[in-house]
Amino acid sequence: MNKYLLASLFIVLNGGFILTAQQELSLHFVRNIWQSNLTNPALSPSEKKFQITLPSIYFNVNSPDFTINELLKPTSGRTLSLKDVVDNRLKERNRLDADVQIQTLGLAYNINENLQINAYHGVNGRPNIDLAGDAIRLLLQGNNQFLGKTAILDSYANGSTYSVIGVGSTYKISDNFTIGGRVKLLQGIAGIFTTNNNLTATFDPSTFQIDIVNNIDVKTYNADKLLNLRTGSDLIKNSFGGANKGMSFDIGATMTLGKVTFAASAVDLGGSIKWKNEGKGYATNGTFKFSGFTSDDLFNIDKIKFDKLVDSLKQVVGFKETTDPEYTQKIPTKLYLSTLYKFSDKVDFGLLLYTETGGEKTNIGTAFNTTFHITDNVQVGGTWAYRNSSAANIGLNVVAAIGPVQVYAITDNIINAIRPYDTKTSNGRLGVNVSF
Repeated sequence: MNKYLLASLFIVLNGGFILTAQQELSLHFVRNIWQSNLTNPALSPSEKKFQITLPSIYFNVNSPDFTINELLKPTSGRTLSLKDVVDNRLKERNRLDADVQIQTLGLAYNINENLQINAYHGVNGRPNIDLAGDAIRLLLQGNNQFLGKTAILDSYANGSTYSVIGVGSTYKISDNFTIGGRVKLLQGIAGIFTTNNNLTATFDPSTFQIDIVNNIDVKTYNADKLLNLRTGSDLIKNSFGGANKGMSFDIGATMTLGKVTFAASAVDLGGSIKWKNEGKGYATNGTFKFSGFTSDDLFNIDKIKFDKLVDSLKQVVGFKETTDPEYTQKIPTKLYLSTLYKFSDKVDFGLLLYTETGGEKTNIGTAFNTTFHITDNVQVGGTWAYRNSSAANIGLNVVAAIGPVQVYAITDNIINAIRPYDTKTSNGRLGVNVSF
């Protein structure tokens, strides 16, 4: 039981959020909704005086190591067993990345036929995990399998929830050339960041003593706020004030030559958030020995306290706690380079090259799109995309207008969107705009 508790606490302290790539490609081609302006601030899709963006949501889920059915679907003719999952389906790394963006409200106003100003508010959250297979096996099956061996328990954390207030403009220099820019004010709501994370445990087969080798540095900010978020009003309330502030910039341009429109943009240039409010840091580096908790701690129900177990683990692995640490979170920069060919009044073809830099790694994507303007009020588009290291992405986007109300739905992979349990990656955007 000592080893089960120890494994649980390792996962509690080391599991968490991972900053991941957004890689939303289809939105750039949906030029008749204002949200395409988020990929290039020079895009101005409407000639209406006012455009109001109502609450909308974007989600992206990526599990590169497994699908839900790969983990949980019973083997033919047999009932699914925990042993089967642990022995045959867990990988050395088990990662699930998620990205959720909630746009609360936005407004675009055309001052004249050449100049538009716009502003919006949104909240970004990335609740992602990366667990080592050995850590899960230790938690679920105990330590017998590791006697005389070393378990790799690295499970790292790096992510945040933050709000965005963007203020920008689009200016048409001529009939063929348009530029745009935006300033984004960033407000950190809650964050957890790992700068070092190496953790192994060796189990002595005779004494059951555990030798722990680690190098861990974790910083958390406003963790209580993240746990206490319940409603949309909570998100908005925590989007203003506080000391965790940052900024980023978007720039873009479009040029039209005959039937071809070229577009280039950089989103979140120089983006960062300086975290320093309500922060706590935990760091350790060295080799430590653990002989187990006392029997009184384990079997006296009144004495089993989570905080006490965490405190015990801090002593075991030599954690040093600091208050008010500072950390600078870099926001990855997204680059868009595209060509749109107007084949006819009813059909467009588009090609996009996408790069994201400044995160864990450089991510690239490309997409080819065909859009059909069925009527003045209905548009349907299809996209083939290379994203998340996969070329098996067939996207679909639909925009329909009823009077001043515009409804849209966009995904980079429609098959994955309707079969989420059998896929490793899926995304989508849903929302409503009003123009008048």
